[in-house]
Amino acid sequence: MTASRVLAASDPVKLSEAHLLYHQPSRLVMRLKAVTVDLWETIIEPGEGYLERVTEARARDTAAHLGELGYDVSAAEVREALSELYQALRRVWSRHRDISSRAKMRALAELLSLPATPAVMRALSYGVEEATLRHPPRLASEAREVLAELREMGLKLALISNTGLTPGRVMNRLLEAYGVLEHFKALVYSDEVKERKPSVSVFTLALRRLGAEPGEAAHVGDDPYSDVYGAKEAGMLAIHLSRGELSYVAEPDAVIRELRELPEAVRRWV
Repeated sequence: MTASRVLAASDPVKLSEAHLLYHQPSRLVMRLKAVTVDLWETIIEPGEGYLERVTEARARDTAAHLGELGYDVSAAEVREALSELYQALRRVWSRHRDISSRAKMRALAELLSLPATPAVMRALSYGVEEATLRHPPRLASEAREVLAELREMGLKLALISNTGLTPGRVMNRLLEAYGVLEHFKALVYSDEVKERKPSVSVFTLALRRLGAEPGEAAHVGDDPYSDVYGAKEAGMLAIHLSRGELSYVAEPDAVIRELRELPEAVRRWV
């Protein structure tokens, strides 16, 4: 069975200040009450080559744990199965949808010709999903201070993240270890809600959990499409944490070059 068929069957898709650039909002902005924050490449910085390194660790650790259960699966076979799984997931993600983490692990078991027994599922979860805990990406150096300052400004914070093979429940453990989980009143992970940015429903769900209206909220993230376009479509202010790209489907309301510039960027609307 191909990965696409497994997925379909298992879980149906139901600046310093000088750097700060502002653009005139296209509508009336109410006093800001909430900020939603992207995760990867915004407050978490995996760095160059991280995906390749963690993929190798996933293949090696998964093969080892399956071996302890008596299954003869090599790291190369796990690596190939992960590649096929990613290809199938990208087709799902291209429709701004996602599936549960359990469905992803069931699909991986099928690709490896393994039964989805509790023991196998635990081995896959440890080897693949929890690899991020054993090989953690780094927290942006200024993240703790920035999130604390936003809260001191009276803003309610939500995290919105498109997940890959690291589910929200695992990311929560990492964020707790880094001491920043407590800053977020709401957490929206794509593997849990089955939708991905730039889907408007992801943003509106976060705002509903915060008790804020779109006109009272801003979103910050690094992706011009998922973060900027998605937030604007949801009726929010959009702040782009630019990594150099300044070509947009939808124009952001502000552009920052470093996360530490975020408090100053939102202060004009508070």
